Amino acid sequence: MDKKLIESSSEEDISIVVQPEKLISQFKLLRDEKGFNYLRDITAVDWLSNERKKKRFEVVYQLANTRERKRISVKVFVDDGEALSTSIFLFPSANFLEREIYDLFGIKFDGHPDLRRILLSDDWEGHPLRKDYPVTGYDMWDWRAHR
Repeated sequence: MDKKLIESSSEEDISIVVQPEKLISQFKLLRDEKGFNYLRDITAVDWLSNERKKKRFEVVYQLANTRERKRISVKVFVDDGEALSTSIFLFPSANFLEREIYDLFGIKFDGHPDLRRILLSDDWEGHPLRKDYPVTGYDMWDWRAHR
């Protein structure tokens, strides 16, 4: 693995940053050559209005080597409207996790076989974990009138 990719490291936890176009090849290397055989989680961070970040979203993949009890975080940055390649064909556990990221952040995953909302209804407007999502939602329904 390229040492310049490593962002931080401790004895058991390593964090690397990968370019979006190299994500799948890095996953193949980590799985097939380094033993990181389990995708534990995927999450995202919206860095809206943060001048220190060049791209808006940070997607963080948590992988585990179950044999050696090691963990690695793989981070990738994408802008609004950019898509990542799906990792579902390497890690089947990515199925619902990628759908959750799509549902809550609006980040798309190219090649995902069933990319649709998983937590919110199909008619929901927007993506509620984005920093530009209105705190009260887009169209508040007045429940008091329907007691």
